[in-house]
Amino acid sequence: MQKLLCIICAMLGAIVSAAQAGSILSPVAIVSNTFGADPYGFDPQENMINQSNVSPFVSGVDDFAIYAGGTPKAGCNNCDGMYFGRDAPGNIDFDLGQTYSVQALGLFNSGARGITSVDVYTASTSSFAASTLVGSFQPSVIGDPVTNVPISVFDFVVTEARYVRLHINDFARPDGCNCLGIAEVTFEVSAVAAVEPTTLALLGSGAGAVFAAGRRNRSRAGG
Repeated sequence: MQKLLCIICAMLGAIVSAAQAGSILSPVAIVSNTFGADPYGFDPQENMINQSNVSPFVSGVDDFAIYAGGTPKAGCNNCDGMYFGRDAPGNIDFDLGQTYSVQALGLFNSGARGITSVDVYTASTSSFAASTLVGSFQPSVIGDPVTNVPISVFDFVVTEARYVRLHINDFARPDGCNCLGIAEVTFEVSAVAAVEPTTLALLGSGAGAVFAAGRRNRSRAGG
């Protein structure tokens, strides 16, 4: 029985380990942005998710912790997503492309106009009709221009979701302009742990065997 218990524990450990491995992911699209776009066309919002000015990575493949630990930087002017004409609060909604176990936000805040207060929500649909608040953060802002901006990592409540909303409560305005700047947005994700039916059957039969063995032992002790 002890050997069987060890096997069951090993199988459960493998499932948990697979669920915890985190990759760095760029969203595939921005589905909503209440701040609007740069009217001058210098900084399209897609620059927030296309690695246009950050240390490169393979989205969905490279290890998030290793990438962030390598002190990556955002390092050029006019490569970030800038939004004019609307003050905070506001929302920017991202589509991850499929459902993941979402674990953290990796934010390259932009220059002197970066986010200073943000709530992060996750949802299974783009309407965010049913969403989960997974964290509230106060990112640091590094001065203008956008050079050598480091990644800031914000761990939050792990949820399974396809869509992530940054509800931006406030951002810096060094010159009074309602100009929000974000260099790049990434997330730490892992594949949703899908336990194969055969694995479930094995776990079930193993648990049943353990239970039966326990009953036999109790019967012998009582007899």
